[in-house]
This record gives sequence, C-alpha cells and structure tokens, in this order.
Amino acid sequence: MTVLLDDRLKSFLHSPIMVIVATRDSHLKPAIARAAGARVRDDHLFDVFISRSQWPVSIEHLLAEYTPVAVTCASPANYETYQIKGHALSVTPTDDEDRKIAEGAISAAISLFSSMGVPRSLADQWLTLEGLWRITIRAEAVFLQTPGPGAGQPRLEQA
Repeated sequence: MTVLLDDRLKSFLHSPIMVIVATRDSHLKPAIARAAGARVRDDHLFDVFISRSQWPVSIEHLLAEYTPVAVTCASPANYETYQIKGHALSVTPTDDEDRKIAEGAISAAISLFSSMGVPRSLADQWLTLEGLWRITIRAEAVFLQTPGPGAGQPRLEQA
C-alpha cells in the first residue's frame, strides 16, 4: 500500500499551519471549518480538531456516515500547502489528550502569526478550544497546492 502521510508530510502537519476542512452534505451543499491543529496516527489516518460551536454545519456534515472531506494545510511562513482528500471515519468530542494537542497547535500558530504581525485578537477568532471535536480521517489522496507550476498536482508518495 502506498504511504500517503510520509515523514515529511507528518512533520508538516505537526508544524504551525493553518488547516481548512471542506465538507458537503448529501445535497452537495459545501461548508468549511478551520481546524485547531492535526495529529497523524499512521501512514493513512490523521485527526483534525474542529470547534462544533464555531463550525456547526461542518460538524453536522461530518457526522454523516463515511463523509468525503478535503483538508487544506498551509504554512503561513512560506506558503507551502497540501490538500489531503479522504473520508471522515469518526467524529467525537475531544478527550484530554486531544485538547493538549490542540492547545499546543493553537499556541504555536498564534506565536507564528504574532511574529508575522497578525494581532492576537484576530487569531483568537480563527482558533478556539470551545466545543472542540476530533475528526479522524482516512487519507486517500494528497495534492501539492503550494503556489507555482506544480500546484494541483498529485504529490508523489513513497512506496
């Protein structure tokens, strides 16, 4: 089986990044949510953490069985960007371990944003721990989205 989440991408997903989760309902009506960090489980499974109170429509879409999802992860420091497409396997409220991971991701992201001149008051609107849920996703395809001639191309994974 092809390794989709190789060591380079795992490291990227655990770095200070912005994470946007795109979903749809059964009528193909789209919604997006900002995630408060990610955790890679293995070469195909990863979690993102989304505030149900902030993004209720996205959570409702994700609660449907085996929901398709597209997760776009971008580094605001250098514009390196990937989109991971797959399906949501589980959607549950976070536990203490999840919250620690999300807190660390939020802290790192806010620190990075602050160093780039983004006021904390703006970042606080994007990233919250309130009503946080864990979405476990099976990655099925990864695309390079970094601006430039390779954007939109499937990422070449390691076998």
